[in-house]
Amino acid sequence: MSQKELKMLLDDIADRIQYNHYINIPAKDAKVLLENIMELEKNYETLQMKLVACGIAAMQNTENSIKERLSSDHEYYSASYQDVCNAVDREMKLESENKRLNKERRINAVDGQCAIDEAYNRIAELEADNKRLKEEALAGQKAVEAINNLPMLRRSWGLSLEVKKIVDGYRRGIK
Repeated sequence: MSQKELKMLLDDIADRIQYNHYINIPAKDAKVLLENIMELEKNYETLQMKLVACGIAAMQNTENSIKERLSSDHEYYSASYQDVCNAVDREMKLESENKRLNKERRINAVDGQCAIDEAYNRIAELEADNKRLKEEALAGQKAVEAINNLPMLRRSWGLSLEVKKIVDGYRRGIK
């Protein structure tokens, strides 16, 4: 019996019930009608279970639950079920990537803080070196001023020729 014939038969039955008529359906047609109703009920139950399978698949977002997925030859497997599984796989991949990026961000933040700390330490070292060099330069400048304030070096002081050259070099360097 075709779908059209089945619909006509069901419409006829509905009309007879509505008008309280005696339903007189040939046994052959009644048997076909009952078989079709039973087939539709079975299909309805199967579709309900396929929908349930999609709902369960949507919650299976762990590595262990992936192993429990339906195989493609299972009665309740459908293209929609596979679509849900694919979406869950994408979600798990994105979640994993998100965790990796957050971990990397935290590591970079720590590395960045370490780099800042190193920069501050280096600045402190450079400031200490700068202070030391200023003190040495000031001491050198005072030594040159002291040498410049000495009266003309006399030969009797017994300074060596090398010391005299160094003193004369200091005097020329600051004038």
